[in-house]
Amino acid sequence: MCKNFRLASIHRLLQISFTALSLILLWSACRNPLASPPTLANETSFRIKYGQIRRHLPTGLSVEFRDVISEGRCPRGVVCCWEGMAEIQIHVETADAQRALLTLPIYGYVGVDDSARHLGVEALGYNFKLINLDPYPDINRENDPTEAVATIQIQKVTEADHAS
Repeated sequence: MCKNFRLASIHRLLQISFTALSLILLWSACRNPLASPPTLANETSFRIKYGQIRRHLPTGLSVEFRDVISEGRCPRGVVCCWEGMAEIQIHVETADAQRALLTLPIYGYVGVDDSARHLGVEALGYNFKLINLDPYPDINRENDPTEAVATIQIQKVTEADHAS
């Protein structure tokens, strides 16, 4: 009888341990998602300062950060009913001198890893997304557009992107 009691106790202890370990693993998987989705070979991002022109070598595009058109994101330190939005203007030129003037938007409270919330603008065979705009507005700091630094993602548009 004592042997059966020990086996039952060990079995119960193993069940509890397995359940606890499963819950810990599940909890840690939910708390620590992958830092960012895998980057595709034809997708790249880069930082560019206000007024700067950058040659983007992987695509051969020249990108100029022309202006912060609007900065309406809800500032830190304020409770807003909507997260707001900011828009920048970029000028893009291809190696064969095709040009486009684009307005790229970004919602407030959207970070680099919030890929489902980034809004794309298609031009010249590429999709452009503003995935970050610093500095983020703060109630205690005056915004100076000339201090802006944008992180822009460029992805080559393929026929598969247009298939339904």
